[in-house]
Amino acid sequence: KWNVPLAEEAEQFLLTLNENFVALQAAAEPPLESNPGVGVHTTIIHGDPRLDNFFFDPCMLIDFQLVREATPETDVAYFLCGGSITTDLRRAHELCLIRLYHELLCAQLPTEVAATYPLHQCVLMYALKQGTVLAQTCTGKFAELSARGERTVALVRAMFERGISACVDWDGAEMLTRALQYLLRITHM
Repeated sequence: KWNVPLAEEAEQFLLTLNENFVALQAAAEPPLESNPGVGVHTTIIHGDPRLDNFFFDPCMLIDFQLVREATPETDVAYFLCGGSITTDLRRAHELCLIRLYHELLCAQLPTEVAATYPLHQCVLMYALKQGTVLAQTCTGKFAELSARGERTVALVRAMFERGISACVDWDGAEMLTRALQYLLRITHM
C-alpha cells in the first residue's frame, strides 16, 4: 500500500496511536480546524512525544506538560527527528510513516476538512517542523540540563545530532523556502 514496506507490528502500533489521537481529538475544542487567515490546520498536540513518554501495554502517552495548539505535523517531526529513533531508522521508514500518518488522520476528519489537507501540505509542514525540533534542542538551557545527569545530556545530544541529520537530509534551507512559499500562496487565495 505504501512505497516502503512497514512491519505489521509497526503498523499496529501506529493504528493504536491513531485510536489515542481520536480520543484526544474528541476532547479538544475544536478538534481540528483551519486556522482562519492562514490556511494551515492546527490541533492539540502532545509536545514531547518521545519514547520515554510512551507506555506500550496498553499504548498511551504520559507527560502532558507541553500540550498546546500547533500543526499536526509537529509531534510527528519531534518523534521521528528528535531523540526517539535513530537516523538510519528514520531514513528507512520516514516517507512511509508520513504517508500513513496523513492517511489515518484524514480518515478521522470530516470529508470537507480532509479535502483541504493534501499530502504535499503534510510533507511540507513536516519538513518545516524539523527545523523547529532542531531549534528547540539548540535553545535549551544546557547548564540546567547537564545538571540532570548523563542520561539527559545523551538525550539532548542525540536530539541535536538527529535534528541536524534530518535537516541535512531534507535540504533544510530549501524546504524552509518551499514551505514558506506554499504558506504565502495559500494565505493569499
